[in-house]
Amino acid sequence: RKLLRRGYKVRVLDNLTYGNEGIRNINHENFEFVKGDIRDLTKVVEAVKDTDAVIHLAAIVGDPACVLDPEETIEINYLATKALVETCKYFQINRFVFASTCSVYGATAGVNKLTEESKLNPVSLYARSKIECENAILEAMDENFSPTILRMGTLCGYSPRMRFDLVVNLFTAQSFIEKKITVFGGRQWRPFLHVDDAATAFIKCLESPIEKIRGQIFNVASENCKIIMLSEIIKNVAGKDVKVEVKEKVEDRRNYKVSWKKIEKQIGLTPKKTIKDAIKEIKKVLENGTIKNFKDPKYYNKKYLSLSEENL
Repeated sequence: RKLLRRGYKVRVLDNLTYGNEGIRNINHENFEFVKGDIRDLTKVVEAVKDTDAVIHLAAIVGDPACVLDPEETIEINYLATKALVETCKYFQINRFVFASTCSVYGATAGVNKLTEESKLNPVSLYARSKIECENAILEAMDENFSPTILRMGTLCGYSPRMRFDLVVNLFTAQSFIEKKITVFGGRQWRPFLHVDDAATAFIKCLESPIEKIRGQIFNVASENCKIIMLSEIIKNVAGKDVKVEVKEKVEDRRNYKVSWKKIEKQIGLTPKKTIKDAIKEIKKVLENGTIKNFKDPKYYNKKYLSLSEENL
């Protein structure tokens, strides 16, 4: 939507695994949709042909979803990425922006903010697949192919294809609907990023001088916050009657803070939206009935993929 508003012609390749909510209401003369799987080379060629830039978002996303079928995860996240890179090189598409994740930092000790040069310590198949993709993409760089990698923080905020398996979104729904937030551990640090700022980051990479983004890795986030602190922020917005239940069992071992100074300095990206903005947006769609049941499996990658597997 942001690209269309800026006058771009946009072609989307998607196999609609999660339905078409993300694009259902886009009626625009500059929008084109190609239904297909990122593993289908014929469809990839159809989608890539005659384009000036590629934003690569396709993946099995999230640690829980990736372990459902590790072989499929490797196919989609890694092997399909390599094939897409080669296709872009063949058609001499020089701008290629890849959606990676701060999950590549995994479990880190200490309180220092991690930079793009910090050691990687993945604790999941999802993170490992993204690291392998990053390496393959950067190895493919040449005088014509100028890729950029965005390591994004944990996303939050309302989007047409909504997710409640993201901690800010989930805690917000729990607080307003159930009046109770369940925290596992809570001492883990996470970087957060609003979906609106994530979209802006990709556009910045498309519009920045090629020498500033060529072969670069950028952390993209707006706030670092402990999970327990996050629950208190949400409770303060939702009201005093919300209970925060802390369970010592830590289901997710990731723990990291990141610095996003590089992307601010290099291409001038300054995130505009905060965790509180995300909370208010989600509160609004829960209250006005846009979202009727936040526990619906379609809002959770792992749950939805599990149901899809059962129905095959």
